[in-house]
Amino acid sequence: MQLPPEASRLLREQKLCVLCTSAQDLPHASLMAFTYLPEEKVVIFATRRETTKSENITRNPRVALLVFGGIEEAGVSLSCTIEGTAHFVPDAQAEVYRAVHHRRHPNLPSFTEESDVAFVRVVFDRVTLADKQDRVRVFPGCEGTG
Repeated sequence: MQLPPEASRLLREQKLCVLCTSAQDLPHASLMAFTYLPEEKVVIFATRRETTKSENITRNPRVALLVFGGIEEAGVSLSCTIEGTAHFVPDAQAEVYRAVHHRRHPNLPSFTEESDVAFVRVVFDRVTLADKQDRVRVFPGCEGTG
């Protein structure tokens, strides 16, 4: 199933998300700068290797991302929850992602250049959209295109 157009637009327009990880039955939430790559059907972000979120991803790669925003001309507020699997990116691929992420977040280059920073890509498994009227739509097996 293809990602709904409003979800794809929200992911292209917004820059921050809440990343939810867990390990050993302990949930953890982090505010993250992300980049949506529709051609790869993934979201990427950078994180220090020695963090709770990195340790959780290593133990349990199942994650959720919450993105919230609005489409002003339509008067719509949406939340988009992405459930997926997180993978640490090999260093060779990380260089490509670093360049893309820098273009999206020009204030982050000094952080992402540090040696203890890794890139993570999240492959979508399910997308849930909710609007301000509390209409919830679930899209299992979503591909991140749109």
